[in-house]
Amino acid sequence: MFVVTLLVAVVTGATAVWALCALDAVALGAYVVLLVHLRRMAVERERKLHYLEPREGARPGRSGGPATYVSGRYAHPSNQQAIAR
Repeated sequence: MFVVTLLVAVVTGATAVWALCALDAVALGAYVVLLVHLRRMAVERERKLHYLEPREGARPGRSGGPATYVSGRYAHPSNQQAIAR
């Protein structure tokens, strides 16, 4: 969208289109900043989950299966139960 508004602004030279292009650029920049922030939060969450891995000889979970703290992207116990089905 930004490229289209930029091209229209260059071709027409209208002030209103340049203002729209600037607004579009700000929105695109905010979106990229938000994506970077969310990615950094996900990486930090993965690092924290790394320390929750069960130790060798740890007590198994309530169902007698593996311990509930499992490292990985989908480490919540309910997700592990869904995988076991």
